[in-house]
Amino acid sequence: MTRPLISPKFLLLLALVALAWLAITALPKLEVTASTHALFRHGPMALSAQNCFNGSGTIRTAFLDPETGRKASVCEMAGKFFVSIDDRNGNNITMFRRDFARSVRDVADYLRRSGFTARP
Repeated sequence: MTRPLISPKFLLLLALVALAWLAITALPKLEVTASTHALFRHGPMALSAQNCFNGSGTIRTAFLDPETGRKASVCEMAGKFFVSIDDRNGNNITMFRRDFARSVRDVADYLRRSGFTARP
C-alpha cells in the first residue's frame, strides 16, 4: 500500500492558511481587523465581532488587564455580545462572541474573572 505524497492533514492546514489569508486581504481595511488567531480559532464569529466593532453594533464597555496591558472591549449587536482583546499597542489578539452572555454584566463578570478591570 502506498502512502500519499502529501498528508491530508497538511492539505487541510494549507487550505485553512489560504482561507485566512484570503479573508484578511479580501476584506476592506476597516477600523478594527480580526487577527489571524481570531479567524482560525473563532471563524465566522470573529468576522461577526469585527462587524460589530466597526459600526454594526454598539460598543458597551471597556476593560484593562493591568498585568499584561491588554485591553478588552464589549460590543452588542442583535442581542449578542462580542469581545475584542487587543495588546498594549492596539493590535488585535482575538475577537469572539460570548455565547452564554445574556447581558453586558455577564460579559463583564467573565472579563473580571479573567483578570480584567473596568476602565474609567
